[in-house]
Amino acid sequence: MTDTAMIDSPGAKPARRRKGATVTATALAEHLGVSRQYVARLADEGTIARQGDGLFDQDACRLRYLDWLRSPDRRSAKSEAEQSFVAAKTRLLEIRTMEKLGQLMPREGVEAALDDVVGIFLTGLSSMPARIGRGDLLLRRRVEKEVYEVRQSVSAACAAKLAAKQAEWQAAEETVTDAD
Repeated sequence: MTDTAMIDSPGAKPARRRKGATVTATALAEHLGVSRQYVARLADEGTIARQGDGLFDQDACRLRYLDWLRSPDRRSAKSEAEQSFVAAKTRLLEIRTMEKLGQLMPREGVEAALDDVVGIFLTGLSSMPARIGRGDLLLRRRVEKEVYEVRQSVSAACAAKLAAKQAEWQAAEETVTDAD
């Protein structure tokens, strides 16, 4: 039986890599299947190490990058963000469904109804001093004062409630926006 040997062409370079080859950011990005900018970000974050001359040890960087991808801390942060996003989207879908089923009113409709009711209430309050103190000016002034104080306390209470609700809505909206 004869042995066969491969004959190399005279100018061919060996195909194997030397261990610990140093490469540029572009070559490392191509090796890892990411962009050069992403490699730069990984280096800035300390995920992979850049050598003093600005090059990268390809083997060491590949191993550190794989370790970083497998890191349970990274996974848990990502899963928490995904859970928050899913919860916000679920809540948004529930609200839309309830609105379509007629269990929620559009905000404009509620505001219009509330304006009508408050208008009737304020008209009734404003005309009360004239109805009560017809001939007695002193009584009329006292009733006007009481009506004014009631209107001020109702206004203050509504403003406080509205401010609290707006802060709550804004926080909920930011959660949904951040989840997107």
